Amino acid sequence: MKMLMLLLSIATFQTAFAEEYFCTKWTKQSGLSCVFGGRSANVWARQCENPCSWNNHDPNCDIDRLCHNENPNEFQSTCSEWVAERGVSCSNPNTSRWEQKWVRACQKGLVTIWCSDEDPNQ
Repeated sequence: MKMLMLLLSIATFQTAFAEEYFCTKWTKQSGLSCVFGGRSANVWARQCENPCSWNNHDPNCDIDRLCHNENPNEFQSTCSEWVAERGVSCSNPNTSRWEQKWVRACQKGLVTIWCSDEDPNQ
């Protein structure tokens, strides 16, 4: 019982600590551009204490660089709306069919590509 309580305490501490990570505000990188949803967009960057990397794929890791036409500081939530990439399809693993490719920009390590003929914003 004491071991269970200790493990629960550690898990609670780690969860609370994970929510304390800090990132600076997003800044637009001058002179750089990218393509988001088939259109020219801006490159945004910030510094984070828990950045996503090749060895940190946790959904709670912080993206420190992204491509979007809007300032990520003004996103309504963690991710932007899904945008259809015109004329681009991808294989939907649920249907094994080629369907519309959707993209979004996220401030956390979440899914940013979706393959579906259904609008994921709905």
